[in-house]
Amino acid sequence: EIFDIRKYIAGDKIQRIHWKLSVKHEEMMVKEFAQIYDDDLRILLELNSDNKENLDMAIDAVFSISLDLIKNQDSFVLCWFNSCVNELCEEKVTTEEELYRVFAEIFASNSYDNNYQAKAKYIDKYGENKGNTIYVAPKWKEIKDDDAICIGEKVVILCI
Repeated sequence: EIFDIRKYIAGDKIQRIHWKLSVKHEEMMVKEFAQIYDDDLRILLELNSDNKENLDMAIDAVFSISLDLIKNQDSFVLCWFNSCVNELCEEKVTTEEELYRVFAEIFASNSYDNNYQAKAKYIDKYGENKGNTIYVAPKWKEIKDDDAICIGEKVVILCI
C-alpha cells in the first residue's frame, strides 16, 4: 500500500520510483509504502556502546542472522534507533541488496552511550509483549533475562 510520494533521495531503491509522476514533475519521485509488518520477524539492533568492539560484534551478529534468513527466503524487518533523527527506523528486508542498503543506513546512524533507546522506542510503539522479535545489544551485563543468548561478554541476543 502506497503511503506517500516524495522526491528521490540518493540510495532509494529503483523499484520505488514512480515513473509516471517523475515524468510529469520532471524530477524523480519515489513511492513510500505503509509499514505494516505485523506478522514478520523483527530484528531490533541496539547501537548503544562506548566500546567499538562490542558494537561491531553486535552488528556482525545481526548481519549474520540476516544473511541466514535471506538464504532461507524469510523476510524480516530490521529495526534500530537513529539518534540523528531521534526515531525508531524499520525496514523490511527480503534480499541481500536490501540488506546492504539498510546497513548503509544503520552505519549512517550515530551510536549512543549507556542507554537502550531502540528497545525503549520499540516498546513505546509495540508494547512489552510484541512477539517475533530478536533483540541484539552490545552490552549484555546490564540485561537480565533468562532467555538471553550471550556471545562472549560482548553481545546479547534476546527474544522479546
